[in-house]
Amino acid sequence: MKLSERKRLQQCIAASVHPAVCEATSSDGLRYCTFYAVTGSVLSQNVFGGVDIPQASTLLLDCDPDCFVGIDASANGFDRGEYHCWFGSQRELIDLTRRHYKRTIDNSTCMAVR
Repeated sequence: MKLSERKRLQQCIAASVHPAVCEATSSDGLRYCTFYAVTGSVLSQNVFGGVDIPQASTLLLDCDPDCFVGIDASANGFDRGEYHCWFGSQRELIDLTRRHYKRTIDNSTCMAVR
């Protein structure tokens, strides 16, 4: 499969997952990364074959040169629901919640100064 065709199909998956998550959660999708990761991985596996595995851990986002915001899964973060999910394979990482990064940064305070 050509790279351009793969990218087009990935965009179709992202465009399909977002409204499904919003409808299933009666929300705009923010804070539902698990839904995005699991649904996206199932669709990706059906479209492309192979294995795309949902994963979860810490997410850190640069908000300016001096600090970052994030979701910290360390120190029992999983028990508190403080983690971020995406899916991927050995070749690529796919985060369908990227659309929410700016709002996550805008609604957060700086976690640490570098």
